[in-house]
Amino acid sequence: MISIVGPTGIGKSNLAVHLSQKIEGEIINADSRQIYIGMDIGTAKPRPQEISLVKHHLFSIIKPDEDFSVYDFSKMAEPLISSINLKGSVPILVGGTGQYVWSLLENWELLNGTTDFSVRESLEKRLEEEGVQSLLDELLAKDPSVLLNIDINNPRRVIRALEKINLGYKGYTPRVKDASLRDECLLIGLTSNREDLYTRVDERVNKMFKEGWVEEVQTLQNNGYHKDLSSMSGIGYQEISLLLEPSSNMSVEECKLAICSRTRKLIRSQYNWFKLKDSRIKWFDIGVLSEEYVVDEIISLYNQI
Repeated sequence: MISIVGPTGIGKSNLAVHLSQKIEGEIINADSRQIYIGMDIGTAKPRPQEISLVKHHLFSIIKPDEDFSVYDFSKMAEPLISSINLKGSVPILVGGTGQYVWSLLENWELLNGTTDFSVRESLEKRLEEEGVQSLLDELLAKDPSVLLNIDINNPRRVIRALEKINLGYKGYTPRVKDASLRDECLLIGLTSNREDLYTRVDERVNKMFKEGWVEEVQTLQNNGYHKDLSSMSGIGYQEISLLLEPSSNMSVEECKLAICSRTRKLIRSQYNWFKLKDSRIKWFDIGVLSEEYVVDEIISLYNQI
């Protein structure tokens, strides 16, 4: 298996398609936002023409109001990896969601996502007696990356996030530093300097708006998917939901700036999940190297496994 990781907007998907065409690969999504149906533009899903070139898996598999945990992801991805290998093809895991990637590569032991109402009741009692800050402090201690993806001013969302972590099915698990990877796995990282990454973010956000991101969010709302859903709290969807509120004083440009700012925070978080000094990851600077060169190097490395 090959896994391609790195910060959002770096070009993982395009490179994966190019690579897949050369080695008979099949792409498995490892982006927690690209699993939702109807959320295409803002999550930068592969375009129809890309999907027609190589097989893609685990994209657009659940509705925006359905729950999906790292346990669910692992349960679906493992059989896919096996079936792709049995066909003689190469599974290519692509995405920047650290929990998804490491759950497979480090063979995490995960618990099922069954709700324990005693846990929820305990958290609700703490909210009432201690306030939301107490819950936020616990979230910060256990998994600070979660704070980037929820509305911290919504106590229900905070409770739900903590509930998942405490039950073990959000992916929160004590990680062993530099744990060994699964057998016959090549881990590739794409990177660039921060200035280049942030420029890419700005350009991508502008492009998404031109392609109809606002209209996409409006359609989701018209279909009953409100802004308090976990899916709608994702980067851009939350900000555009606020933009669309009748009482909103936010301008489109202010909305774009808010999205870019939040995306930069996500990039910093992703580099905590995928560290440049991690010797298990073979990093390529795509700001310096051509895509063709990187693809050829990946193939050479894979052939040595």
